[in-house]
Amino acid sequence: MKRINLVLGLSVVAALSFTSCANPVEEPAGAGSSAKVEAPRYEADPELVAMLPQNLQDGGTLSVGVNPDVPPMKFTDAEGNITGLAPQLVQAAADLLGLDTEMELTDFDALIPGLESGRIDVVASIGDFKERQEKATFIDILNASTSILAAKSYQSDSVELSDLCGERIGYVKGTQQQGLLEDVSKGCVEDGKPEVQSTSYSDGGTSILAVTSGQADGTWIDTPPVLYNVSQNPETFKKIYTSPKPILYGTVFNKKDVKLQEAFRAALFKIVEKGDYAKLLEGYGVSDLALPDFPINGGGPANG
Repeated sequence: MKRINLVLGLSVVAALSFTSCANPVEEPAGAGSSAKVEAPRYEADPELVAMLPQNLQDGGTLSVGVNPDVPPMKFTDAEGNITGLAPQLVQAAADLLGLDTEMELTDFDALIPGLESGRIDVVASIGDFKERQEKATFIDILNASTSILAAKSYQSDSVELSDLCGERIGYVKGTQQQGLLEDVSKGCVEDGKPEVQSTSYSDGGTSILAVTSGQADGTWIDTPPVLYNVSQNPETFKKIYTSPKPILYGTVFNKKDVKLQEAFRAALFKIVEKGDYAKLLEGYGVSDLALPDFPINGGGPANG
C-alpha cells in the first residue's frame, strides 16, 4: 500500500475567484464533530499502471494542489489534515496507479499557474469553465450548481427567485450571485414589491453564520457545501432553492500530461465499478451530484 503524505493546514484560508464556483471558505457546520468519511484504499492495478507514462510506471509521487476551503469538496479536519471528497478521490485513484500523493496547501490563484509551471502535477478540484480550459484539462468529478441555504425555521421549504423580494439574502463578494440578486431585486421593484436586501460577505462561512444568527434569511452559495451543511445539521439548515445552471467540479491536469489524464480517468471508472465512488458521495451527503461518466472539459462559460 502506498503511503499518502498529508500537509497539515493551520487554518482554513479565505480564497475568492471570479465566478459562482468561487472557492470561498464554506466551513462545515460542526466541523470536527461529524462522522469521519473513510477514503477507499487499494493496491496497484497492473493494467492501470501500464497506462501511465514510462517515467511513472515504476512508482512516483503526484504533487496535488489543494485549497482546502470548500467542504465537503476539500477542507482540513479537526486534526488539521487535508481531506474531503476530491482529495480522497485523488488518493484512491493514485493507489490504483501505484503512486504516492503529496497534498500541497495552495492558494486558489496559484493552482493553475502551479500546473503550468510544473510545481504541482494535479489540482484536486476547482470549477470547470471554458475560460480555464484554455490553460488546463479538466476531468469532471461532480455535477454541482448553486443553492440557497436557509434556517430550518424559514417559512418556506422551496422558493422561486421572485419569492426573494424583501428577503435578506447573503452572497460571497465577487461571485455571480451578486449580479443575479441585483437582477432579481430590479424585477421586484418593477413589480411594485420591496427589493431584495442582499448582503455581501467575504466568504461562505461568514454568510452561513449570518443565517445561523438570524442576520440573514438565506445565503446563496455553491450547492455542495449547502448539501453538506444540511446533511450534517438537518435540524438547523435546509435548502430552499437550487439554480438550474449546472457547474461542474473537475480534477485538473497540465494539458501536456495526456497519458496521466487517461490513466487517472480509467482509475476513476474502476472506483465507480467497485462501488466506492457512490459510497464516498453518500458519506458527504452529495449523492445527487454524482457524475460517474467523468467527462473531459465538460464545463461551460463562467457567465454563460
